[in-house]
Amino acid sequence: MNEHGGWAGKDTTICGGQAITLGRLPLTLPADGHTYSWTSNPAGFTSSDANPEVVPIVNTNYYLVITDPMGCITHDTINVMVGVSPTNVNAGPDKIICSGSTIQIGTPATGGNTYSWSSDPAGYTSTIANPVVNPVTTTSYVLAVNSGTCIAKDTVVVTVNQYPVADAGPDRMVCSPNGTQLGIAGGGNNIYNWTSNPAGYTSTSSNPLVFPTVTTTYYLVVINSGCSSYDTVLVTVSAAPPVPIITASGPLSFCTGGSVILTSSAISNNQWYLNGVAITGAINQSLTVTQTGIYIVRATLGTCNTFSAITTVTVNPIPATPTITAGGAVSFCAGGNVVLTSSAASGNQWYKDGAAIGGATNQTYSASQSGSYTVKVTAAGCSSASSASNAIIITVSSIPATPSITTGGSVSFCNGGNVINGIKTE
Repeated sequence: MNEHGGWAGKDTTICGGQAITLGRLPLTLPADGHTYSWTSNPAGFTSSDANPEVVPIVNTNYYLVITDPMGCITHDTINVMVGVSPTNVNAGPDKIICSGSTIQIGTPATGGNTYSWSSDPAGYTSTIANPVVNPVTTTSYVLAVNSGTCIAKDTVVVTVNQYPVADAGPDRMVCSPNGTQLGIAGGGNNIYNWTSNPAGYTSTSSNPLVFPTVTTTYYLVVINSGCSSYDTVLVTVSAAPPVPIITASGPLSFCTGGSVILTSSAISNNQWYLNGVAITGAINQSLTVTQTGIYIVRATLGTCNTFSAITTVTVNPIPATPTITAGGAVSFCAGGNVVLTSSAASGNQWYKDGAAIGGATNQTYSASQSGSYTVKVTAAGCSSASSASNAIIITVSSIPATPSITTGGSVSFCNGGNVINGIKTE
């Protein structure tokens, strides 16, 4: 069997400390019946493996002898050159930056080395030993340093963190002593720090409630994973007018047709409200009220408002004019009576000839005297008109005196005689 060289592998150069596998790969000889013998120069290496792994530290020739089952012998040699490893192969420590920032990787160039950078995600290349990069996402940078005979590599990972959202809110105006809420609801692992000018205010809340007494600028710093964002909000403070006080010219409860005058303690810039709705044109200091409802007044100074306490006005309706019905004849003899009934079940007051009858407040009244009878109804302090148009006129007649008899002679006489009787009335 005629077997020729090339079985030891191709001559090559490696870096110091690097391993290499000897022999042709893949092996094309049958595995059964062949024997392998490796030696080296400088001496010291032997092996019977087809593909031994070696780590030479100097340039070395490796000699291979292959013996097949028929006793045929093949010789081959591979020369492994050990290159000079580059020094200071250092991509630098892993780093963390904020989105949009730049950072320098690697270290200054040394000796006659050449440098080559690549990246994952792909797209970045450089031949500078320590370039400045500005990745938009977390990126691995691979550095390859070539000494001329050997290449060594190192990797640095640059983690890119996004800036958190810093929103202090829009500039605004508040009326002292009212407050306002700054910022927006917090999110994630953000850290919030508020300060102010004039100084004195601090907070770690994402959207604190503040009560400035003077115009104040609030500064917000939001920090997340080492990245800081900033924002500012100006809160202009205006003085609010004194809270207006309402005074009434009379009772707040009255009958239909009546009124009460409400007066604000604010001389000007008033606005009156009824049941929470602004009354059109009601901007004077005083308001004449004729309706039931809840009244308040708003006082304005510049852009600031204050509101009074509520004043409740009750307007009671006037009861309907009652009618009277008689329970019998309205003309009768002395000693008789007739029951008069009001159409109103309650709140009655009976009158005789225009004068109130003491204690006559029921729905019915038993009349036994001549006269003109009327009734009025009162509810919630409001009285109806008199029932004069429906007055009941009662006539009580006197009973005549009992008569007496007088005689003109003897009341005892003979048959055929007589006596004259007379009747005397008093």
